[in-house]
Amino acid sequence: MFNRHSILVAIKHGIIGFIVFLSIIIIAKFLNHLIFSGEKLVIDSGDILLSFLGFFYVVFVRTVEEFSHLKSNKLENRG
Repeated sequence: MFNRHSILVAIKHGIIGFIVFLSIIIIAKFLNHLIFSGEKLVIDSGDILLSFLGFFYVVFVRTVEEFSHLKSNKLENRG
């Protein structure tokens, strides 16, 4: 059903999702630091965990898309 290529593609997109989520968090914290002149710019473990949620979300979405694509191809081949 799933081959190695589809799993690697989902993980690659997940890594990109992780980087995008983490970048957005860092940029938002940096802008907050600049605007409100905070003393320190701190990246918490919660920020990393939130980025991991982005990773798992993108992997899940890509896997569901791949599954639905395979399912629709299977139904087209039957009929």
